[in-house]
Amino acid sequence: MYFPLTRLGIPAVAMATSAAASTQAAAAAATATAAASSPQAAAATTSITTALLTRLREIASSSPAWARWLFGTLGVGGVVWLLWRFIQRRRRAAQIHSVINQLHLLRIPLKHNYYMVRHGESTANVEGIISSDPSISTVTHGLTARGVEQVTDQASRWSARFPPNQPILLISSDFTRARETAQELHRRLRVRAPIAIETRLRERSFGEFNGQHTDNYQRVWNEDAKSADHTTYGVESVHAVVKRATSLILDLEEGRCPWDSILLQAASAASGQTPAPTTTSNHNLIQTALAALPFKTAAGLLSESSSIPSCTILFVSHGDVCQILASAFEDMDPRNHRSLTHWKNGEIRQLVWKPKGRQTEGEKAFNAQAGQMV
Repeated sequence: MYFPLTRLGIPAVAMATSAAASTQAAAAAATATAAASSPQAAAATTSITTALLTRLREIASSSPAWARWLFGTLGVGGVVWLLWRFIQRRRRAAQIHSVINQLHLLRIPLKHNYYMVRHGESTANVEGIISSDPSISTVTHGLTARGVEQVTDQASRWSARFPPNQPILLISSDFTRARETAQELHRRLRVRAPIAIETRLRERSFGEFNGQHTDNYQRVWNEDAKSADHTTYGVESVHAVVKRATSLILDLEEGRCPWDSILLQAASAASGQTPAPTTTSNHNLIQTALAALPFKTAAGLLSESSSIPSCTILFVSHGDVCQILASAFEDMDPRNHRSLTHWKNGEIRQLVWKPKGRQTEGEKAFNAQAGQMV
């Protein structure tokens, strides 16, 4: 971080004060040495030193009075320490401000109703290995038969609990186990809009522990409790997960590109259009959806924000992403995300904004009942 301290005269005073003290000490030694060899050399050394000290004092005296007082009172070392503390505080404040900016979407009324779904049991869960590498997890580690049953059971229990008269959108991680979970929910809940695939819902990257035993999760979580910014073992930081997950919600709430397909699908579902194909990427359905709507362009649709219906949105994601995003909705320190009730395989849970973690009695009862449904 750079501070234009030259405008305050601090470098001049620091260098002048420090240099003057150093020059005076060096001059004393040089004069003593020169005197031992030659009186003429001693006189020349004294003359040069006097001129240099005079110039340094002029520089120091031209600096602001407060700077002269500060350096005179604390010395160069004391001022350097104060500057270091100031910079550390500024950096910490910047980190906090960054997190607040990431979470500010939760400070506004949310148009949509959000639910978090953890994928059903996968082959990676059975094998007891961590699967967070997109090059592997997007092509393997799908659901087991038990995982499909978990998702089916949750879909049956929740089908009548979603807000009535709202189109349902399924937004899924591109990992195989999440996609298969979303596909099962899509069938069981009879969702009209196609499934949208979103990389921001991917599993948290566990770095060097990818492919290793799940016992290593605890080693990462222990570090999480110390710092939400840590990347020990090459893992993705908690704050990085918060940022990408909340940016997804902000894009949905504000109707911004590249979410054309999501918004178009929602409008299509609300207007009773023919259901689209089962799965889609973020953009490949735009043209066909536009043809079924009264708008001519995606930009036209986005400008008509009142035409975008409120939706029930189900995020299909992974354990740590569920926990970390939920901690943001709970308005709690993300370092403590593991203090929340663990998301079980296939579990569906509503995300409700609770300032400072406060819940009404009704919300407590609702979430307790939801936990018993798993």
